[in-house]
Amino acid sequence: MNLNSILSINRTGLNGLQDNLDNISHNIANSSTVGYKGMVSSFNELMNNNLTENDLSLGQNAGALASSSGINVGSNMIDDRVGEYENTGRSLDLAIKGNAFFGLQGPNGQIYLTKAGDFHRDETGALVASNGYRVAVNAQVPQQNWPAGDLKISPNGQISAGQQVLGQLQLYTPNNEHSLVSVGANLYQARGGFTLGAGNSTVMQGTLESANVDLAQEMTNMISTQRSYQLNSRAVSATDEMMESINHFTD
Repeated sequence: MNLNSILSINRTGLNGLQDNLDNISHNIANSSTVGYKGMVSSFNELMNNNLTENDLSLGQNAGALASSSGINVGSNMIDDRVGEYENTGRSLDLAIKGNAFFGLQGPNGQIYLTKAGDFHRDETGALVASNGYRVAVNAQVPQQNWPAGDLKISPNGQISAGQQVLGQLQLYTPNNEHSLVSVGANLYQARGGFTLGAGNSTVMQGTLESANVDLAQEMTNMISTQRSYQLNSRAVSATDEMMESINHFTD
C-alpha cells in the first residue's frame, strides 16, 4: 500500500466521522423537540463492497484486488423508536400510540408525516401544526364553522364538540418498516410511500410524544467520535510528513 492510498483511506474516515458528528449535533440540538426522531449514520467498508461487486460481476480473485479503500458514508437513517409520552392536559396536544403519523399539508399540497402533535387553530379556525401547515382532516363541518373552545378527539381520531361530530383526523402509515426519510423541520416522507389509515394505532389527547433522543448517549457518542476524528487527523499529518521526507530524498 502506497502513501497516497493511506491518505485516501484517512480522507474517507474523516468524511464519515464528520457526517456522524453532524448527526449527533443535530440530535442534541433537537433533544427537546416534540416528536423528533434521531438521525443515525451508516457506514460501509469500501474494500468489502469492492470484493463483493468484483467477485459476483467479474469473477476476479479477491487476492488480486487492492487492500482496503476506507469507508463509505451510507444513507443517514431515521431512528423510528417511539419517544416517551408526556401528559399536558391541553386539548389540542395529540400523540399517536403506534406506527401511524399525523399528516400535514404543505404549501404545494403534498402530505408530510410527523409525530409532532402540538397543534393549534389559526385565525380561520383551521387545525394547524406549529410550522403553520394544516393538519390533514376529513372535515364533516367546515373548519371555519367549528365552535370555539376545547374539542374532543377520540382514540380513533374523530373530532367532536359536544354531541356534534366535526371531522376525522387523517392518519398515515408507512408501507415499509424503517423507511422514514427526513425532509427537514421535523417532517418526513417514506421510501415506498405511505397509506391512509391508522392500522392499530390510536390517538391520545392531551399528550405529546417527546424526542426519542438519549441525551447522555449522544454526548458519549460525540466524545468518542471526536477522539476518532483526532486520531485520523494525526494519521493524515504523519503521512504527509513521511511524503515530505521522501520528496526531499530526490532533491
